[in-house]
Amino acid sequence: MQSSSSNPPSTIRTEAPRIPDHEVLRCIGKGSYGEVWLARSLTGSLRAIKVVRREDFELDRTFEREFEGIMRFEPISRDQPGLVHILHVGRNDEEGFYYYVMELGDDRETGSRVDPGEYEARTMGSDRTVKKRLSVQECVDHGIVLADGLSHLHEHGLTHRDIKPSNIIFVNGKPKLADIGLVAAAGQMTFVGTEGFVPPEGPGAPAADIYSLGMVLYELSTGNDRLQFPELANDLGSVAQRPMRQALNDVICKACAPSVRKRYSSARHMAEALRAAGKMKYGRRRWMRKLVMLPVLSAILAFGIVTWRHGGTMPWPPGGFGGPNGGGFLSLTGSVSLTSEPPGADIIYEGRVLGQTPRTVPKIDVGTAIFTLRHNRYLDASVSVSGVSPGETVTAQPAVLQFYDPPRPGQLWENSLQMQFAATPTDHLSKQPVSIEHFREIMPDVMFSDVLAEEGEGGKVIYIVRVPEPEAIRFCDFLAARDIKEGFLPEGYCYRHEIYQTKPDPEADPATKDLICFRLIAEKSGSVQIDSTPQAVRIFEGDEKLEVTPFTIPLHRTGLITLVLKKEGYQEKTVTGTVKSGETLKLFAELSPSLMPVPRKPWTNSLGMMFQPVDDLLFSAWETRVKDYAAFAKEANRSPGIVDANKDGQSDIGQTELHPVVNVTRADAVAYCQWLTVRERASNHIPAELEYRLPTDGEWSFAAGSGRGADRLPDPAARHNSNRNEYPWLPSWVWPPPVADATTPAAANLGDLSALHAKEKPLGNLLQKPINELEDWKYNDGTVFTSPVGQYVKNPLGLYDMSGNVWEFIAEDFGDNGGKGKAEFAKYAVTRGASWAEAVTNDRQRFWTQYRRAVPPDKEADPATGFRLVLAPIRK
Repeated sequence: MQSSSSNPPSTIRTEAPRIPDHEVLRCIGKGSYGEVWLARSLTGSLRAIKVVRREDFELDRTFEREFEGIMRFEPISRDQPGLVHILHVGRNDEEGFYYYVMELGDDRETGSRVDPGEYEARTMGSDRTVKKRLSVQECVDHGIVLADGLSHLHEHGLTHRDIKPSNIIFVNGKPKLADIGLVAAAGQMTFVGTEGFVPPEGPGAPAADIYSLGMVLYELSTGNDRLQFPELANDLGSVAQRPMRQALNDVICKACAPSVRKRYSSARHMAEALRAAGKMKYGRRRWMRKLVMLPVLSAILAFGIVTWRHGGTMPWPPGGFGGPNGGGFLSLTGSVSLTSEPPGADIIYEGRVLGQTPRTVPKIDVGTAIFTLRHNRYLDASVSVSGVSPGETVTAQPAVLQFYDPPRPGQLWENSLQMQFAATPTDHLSKQPVSIEHFREIMPDVMFSDVLAEEGEGGKVIYIVRVPEPEAIRFCDFLAARDIKEGFLPEGYCYRHEIYQTKPDPEADPATKDLICFRLIAEKSGSVQIDSTPQAVRIFEGDEKLEVTPFTIPLHRTGLITLVLKKEGYQEKTVTGTVKSGETLKLFAELSPSLMPVPRKPWTNSLGMMFQPVDDLLFSAWETRVKDYAAFAKEANRSPGIVDANKDGQSDIGQTELHPVVNVTRADAVAYCQWLTVRERASNHIPAELEYRLPTDGEWSFAAGSGRGADRLPDPAARHNSNRNEYPWLPSWVWPPPVADATTPAAANLGDLSALHAKEKPLGNLLQKPINELEDWKYNDGTVFTSPVGQYVKNPLGLYDMSGNVWEFIAEDFGDNGGKGKAEFAKYAVTRGASWAEAVTNDRQRFWTQYRRAVPPDKEADPATGFRLVLAPIRK
């Protein structure tokens, strides 16, 4: 399975997404950032489709950024064999997801022959599970392919951020980097990834991907866990393979260096080093060469002894090899040819400078020689040359020096934009503000807001950019990431903006008053420690999710920092502080319990009304009570929602504050929802994006257990009695309703024997046949009129009285069945769920879950009709 997690998926969706031109077969994996489905295209080809849902992200902006990443990756994915190929990208905004269609990886057991019902992807992780440890040749070959793929990704400004064995699949037996759902623009420091594969500085930069790939090769080549690095394997393999294994180990150690500066400067250089490792000759050949060289060395030794005994000359031919005119012993040295990019690097050998590249250096001791190449504005490079032989010249691998020219104390400095910086006692400050040319080079896709012309040194006009302050901060971050990568800034440095004061312009547009011109300060970054009570609180900086408390941001730009801390069940908290160069800022927050609802969890509002999660809604567990309605009725000067024929404030049917509201219209119910929404937003019980309202017809049906089949019909009139002989109680096909026993209450408060025989005659004057039927059914719930809410059996969703007690208003009009029904009913209100006044007789359709009662405006308020609420996202 092509999944972003090496663990079994915790939740597998059973409802397949709708993907155009594909038959979606089954879900084959789920990770932190989406799910993967096996599908068949119109041509019959099997594909893997990754679906990334908006609901898995805290913020829209983060979701859109991930989508932008995959859009950028799609056109380049098919240019490189080391990357999984993306065949199509699409999105379904109505259902809140985007998707991309990929080539399907090999099956773990059968390779490219895939059985859709048994398919499980072959990954580098599954290979390691079977083999524990791959051969050194396999590791080198796989590493070359993956490093080439990574290089291609980096050269297009993208990073992977989660390289690990389970995210490397095989296609036709060749490895490919998969789970590109985490691909992002280089420099985005979202903290994703897997422990042990993420370097100390965190993910998001090309150097971090190189580190992760090195750890993958470490696990594959040693059989150890990455957390054991740099411990070697107990078995070093055959003598013949040891040179190649040593070379591979050198590559891994350099790729996994804790310091970014000591790693490969690019994935391309790592690939070149792996190719060189793959060319190492087997040990047995080297031993054979030593055996051949043994007589030669013996002869040389004999020559030296004889020459010494004859005063530095050989007896024959006289003086031919030494003596005063011959030059002494035959030298036991060779030569090494060294080149570098750029040329002109000093060649340092055993502490001595032997010239500059390119150069062939003579008189180098036989065996292995180590040189240091040093060039102004570049990092020193170490070149190891093996196989130096007497009288022979060995050509070393060309050395590519990594540019490195950081700011130095007390010295003038120039960055990658050729901006000059003057040294201050603590940092370096740009001599001039950021110009429009500088800004466009770093942020070409951002529209600048304004430009000012100012005369600079020598009378040259500078066009200074004016932007909102957040854009200045982003510019600093992007430039710092580039300059660290290119060697102009050391790891752990940053840029900070300083507002540049320009001359006042009395004719300036007022809309530009919040724009700034700015200079740059280059200095050491600071760090930030965040803790909280309670702990394990999520930390956000802007729209970037960092980690959970307690947490340390090891490197952070200097200046103001604003973090938002969030945890379900608690009020979010904002903390701010100023990060200083080279110092650690400590932040702490104490979160208060939240009054607001938590998604997909039961909740109680400010009035004590209980709500249960139903899909993405919160459904009131019971009908709105007299006590819930009282404050609104008083403020709005409306009926208190009781039966009060004598107008004395007392209920005629024995209602208390725990009974459902009755004698209200649908307009009363809608007004109440609006009133409660305003009240609870003001008291911070619900957020601005949620509102109280009446349930829709489809929502009520689903909550009552009837599914969604009828939702495809145009209106309630068309859905009326669409399912017959289905009831809101359990079992849903049982008639009459289940009666009470010693442990279980009756199914619902309906028209029963107690109502039939009550002196008030609440069921009216029934004919003899219904009376006989009611007595035959023997249904008795023990209540004459309305009952307090929550007294009868709740349904599987935790909702009470979905049948009986009172009819409930829904949000829609009855409709006219798409023009096929009675037009006069179209604007009638709709009530659902029956009431205490519906006699349990053979007229059973009024109890069906899909029964809808159309109510004319003058009949809405009656003793058997009330309503319940839902809390839901605002409908657009």
